[in-house]
Amino acid sequence: MTDLYGLAARDDATIRRCRGFAEREGCSSFEVVNLFALVSTDPRGLLADPDPVGFACDQVIVSACTGRDDRTVVVAWGANAGHPRLRPRALQVLELLDGHQAPCRVLGITADGHPAHPLRLRRNAPLRPRILPAPHRGNPRHGPENPAGPTPSIAGQGVSESPGSRAAGAA
Repeated sequence: MTDLYGLAARDDATIRRCRGFAEREGCSSFEVVNLFALVSTDPRGLLADPDPVGFACDQVIVSACTGRDDRTVVVAWGANAGHPRLRPRALQVLELLDGHQAPCRVLGITADGHPAHPLRLRRNAPLRPRILPAPHRGNPRHGPENPAGPTPSIAGQGVSESPGSRAAGAA
């Protein structure tokens, strides 16, 4: 999910926060993409739409998140992706990125194991290996970067940062 004003000529709070993280990590550019083609500031808009993913959303995500070795994909869609009707899409995008060998990182994890949204994080939140969201609460699914499972920490929206190039993320 994104702020509709983020589509306008001025940056919204989420984009400003993403820019701050990208600059802190030494990235010369960043690109933000969403989990859904439908842009809505309210999760109910996604739930009401019969096809919020849309026609080419997966292609846009793959194009933005792959193709360069120096690209860092940061997933950050936040807790709203934990809704039972939205969660499958978040898992689908992680599998899509895994299938294209696009290693993902996070700046934080929500209490339910989702990549934290940039606005819900401290400005100094560390960039770290991603942990997959749990398919069911209490049954964590975790990535090879963290075989022990989720660790507590402090984003929806995905951001990908890339030193010296365009970068992308899944939101």
